[in-house]
Amino acid sequence: MRKTTRTLLLLSSTFLIACGNPAGQNPVSSIVANSSAETPISSARDNHDSVSSLIESLTSSSTAPVTQSSSNTPAPSSSQSIPSSSSSGNKEESKTYSRVNSIDDLDLSKPVVICAAKDSGFVSLSSEKADDKKYHLAGNAVTMQGDKIVSSDAVTEWSIESSGDSYSFKIGDDYLQSYTQKKGNTTYYNICVGTDTRNSNLWDITIEEGEATLESSKVVFLEWYNNMFQGYGSAGSATIMYLYQSGVTSGPAKTWTWDTNYQAANQYVPTAINENVNYYEMGYNTNSVGTSKILVLPICFTDSNFTASELQDIQTVLGGTAEETNYWESLKSFYYKSSYGQLNLEFTYADPVNMGVTAREFYNTNGQDGSDLALRTGVTAYKTAHGQNSTKEFDQDGDGTIDSVIMIYACDERSNGDSDGDLYWAYRYWDNGVTDEMANTESPCGYSYFWASMNFFYEGTGTRANHTGLDAHTMCHEFGHMLGADDYYNASDNDGFEPSGSKCMMAFNVLDHDAFNKMSFGWIKPIVATGSTEVTLTSSALSGSALLLADQNGWNGTAFDEYVIIELYTKQGLNALDSTTPYPGRTSSFGSQTGLDDTGIRMYHVDNRLFLATGISKTDDQYYTGTHVITDAEISSGNFDSENGEIVPLVANGVGGDSQPARGKGFDSLTMISSTGKSWKNNAYATESDLFHAGDTFSLMDSADATKYKKYFANRTKMNNGNTFPWKVTVKSISNGQAVLDVAYGEMK
Repeated sequence: MRKTTRTLLLLSSTFLIACGNPAGQNPVSSIVANSSAETPISSARDNHDSVSSLIESLTSSSTAPVTQSSSNTPAPSSSQSIPSSSSSGNKEESKTYSRVNSIDDLDLSKPVVICAAKDSGFVSLSSEKADDKKYHLAGNAVTMQGDKIVSSDAVTEWSIESSGDSYSFKIGDDYLQSYTQKKGNTTYYNICVGTDTRNSNLWDITIEEGEATLESSKVVFLEWYNNMFQGYGSAGSATIMYLYQSGVTSGPAKTWTWDTNYQAANQYVPTAINENVNYYEMGYNTNSVGTSKILVLPICFTDSNFTASELQDIQTVLGGTAEETNYWESLKSFYYKSSYGQLNLEFTYADPVNMGVTAREFYNTNGQDGSDLALRTGVTAYKTAHGQNSTKEFDQDGDGTIDSVIMIYACDERSNGDSDGDLYWAYRYWDNGVTDEMANTESPCGYSYFWASMNFFYEGTGTRANHTGLDAHTMCHEFGHMLGADDYYNASDNDGFEPSGSKCMMAFNVLDHDAFNKMSFGWIKPIVATGSTEVTLTSSALSGSALLLADQNGWNGTAFDEYVIIELYTKQGLNALDSTTPYPGRTSSFGSQTGLDDTGIRMYHVDNRLFLATGISKTDDQYYTGTHVITDAEISSGNFDSENGEIVPLVANGVGGDSQPARGKGFDSLTMISSTGKSWKNNAYATESDLFHAGDTFSLMDSADATKYKKYFANRTKMNNGNTFPWKVTVKSISNGQAVLDVAYGEMK
């Protein structure tokens, strides 16, 4: 990461803002947001854990993890009965209430019962205060008879009135209301019952297949959380409600059923990935397939230089063999193995370039722009020594700029007055001073680069002065950015929320690349399910085997879509060292081992959709502006309207990187789905128990699974894009280096 107070990069010069996270350091602020600015408040709950990743940290006084209530169980499909509690409404023993399955079935002439699922039954929204707070309403357990609610003291009837396309709920003279409230930098979204006309009385109702969402005109959602009804303000993330009325004629609600007629024909392996869109063509990134030629510039100062052995170490860490490092891998050997032999890196090492001042003077004079200046100075020196056309071999795409430059600087990171790491850190960046006129196909200039301290070469084996081997972990992470990958730690929030679980190369510099990033680089072709099928996976570290499951509309054929990707994780290949040997600076947060010392299924929810950015917000909380999310049809055709803007990711792993259409919706670009259903907050990193093992299941439609896994999806039981995810995965077995999965396709019947 480039830690900076500079405004967002110019749209004309960037696709992804890539960031590094060297060992032992906390993730620093995203380039998308001013690092000195406070996290913006776009929505928050009242002092409790949010299901959406966006909100969970915004009450900064609460740092201890909060256990997610188990009360969010979807509606049961079979008859259930639970005792009724104290009365809150109208008792009418002879009446039963049936589920309202669509908005067209809502009868305004009859009262409505508003329910949420709890355990194996339902609770009815009461007008009573809960927790002795006016903005917490009680939920009383109701009695079920088959798929109907039986009238009892626990049932509260609300009269319903329409106003255009919105509705109000009323008991006597009191309305179900919503309001927002600010306390310091936090916004609370509340509900209450009363007559105060300053509060919102109107609600929008969405009902799909019996599942209702209630949103007030003040963008407050009604939700059941922590054994009470409350308000919530993140769009699309509210708990599913259920509306019941007496005498509904639409019949019982549909139930989700699974086709277990597993057919081998219901899967395929694509012939190509990213055929019409890829990182290389989109954002001045290094080609991830074939041979990539890289210029290496050692940068020194009058008071900080390299020894002869350190210059040799640069060559070993970047282009040597794994054995020569006496520790793990070189940058070259890591990417050759991670790509299954599809990427070969070739390095040309320039003579050291002295910036002519001390490291402190260089920082004091140039600040964070110092790396851009070092790039121009180094490239000019290389041309002087080797000829003006000598950089042409490094411009493999012929755009007049060098594809890839690596600069290693001689002083320590976060040194010489730069305690925040604005300059003396490890990051990938672009020289924004380069203009179209400077690009020259006969004598290419520098543009895309990464910049890192010599110190990072020894962090896994000791110190610069005393070490037992050479370490390429940080180099491998930064070069992932050169290929186009984003950071998958939370780069913009200070709440410890880590959606990816952090145990992957593009999060905390450890292990091999995950299946998502390998697919995005074009190194693997996953199995894609089209119907119920049995899938056998082998180790992703050794074979690149993976399974991709898309929403009801299918997959667009590229990494730039929303889907779930599944791999068999083993502590083999590039995973072996970090799975058994603690990585310095990581052990306090990762446990006794840095990696995952086990074999199991690793599953990710990916939201890698694209967005046409037409500008940048002018607020401290900067984000890409515009309204157009790139469609599957545009991706399939390769026809992007990029002349009118810049193609950027729709979301990032942190609020600050979200684009305008995704803001406030709790989306993350890479989320690990834990078999335990854990919430990735308060530095809860992935452990062996988060892998799926034999007998574990995953779905968003099966009631038991949905309760556990919906926290990983901003729209709960739907994908971030609003579409249904019609799959249930069961791990049948894991043995002899193989995992067998039953993949069942579901539908409402």
